Amino acid sequence: SELLVAVSLEPTSLLSLGADDITSDALADRYAGGLLARVAAYETGGFDPVRMEWLVHCAHIGSMIRVLQSDVHVEGTFAGLGDDGALHLQHSNGERHVVTTGDVELMG
Repeated sequence: SELLVAVSLEPTSLLSLGADDITSDALADRYAGGLLARVAAYETGGFDPVRMEWLVHCAHIGSMIRVLQSDVHVEGTFAGLGDDGALHLQHSNGERHVVTTGDVELMG
């Protein structure tokens, strides 16, 4: 799913953040090292630690969202992620809808 969010943050640069001596090669090496560490953690710990960390940083839990699936639109409160990574929507009538594919839009 694609999460569409309008961001109103000012642009910045690594230089303005104090990284005046970083090269593009060093940045790529750091990024690759971090990515490989995350993959290794996933391989040893499975999906649940990744899911839990993602949920800790998710700013939209409890927000109203709409999911567009082909020609079907589903709306509800973003209730979290399942153990398999599926998005969970809570409808106003109390039912839960599990979403595995679709385009996600924030509402309001």
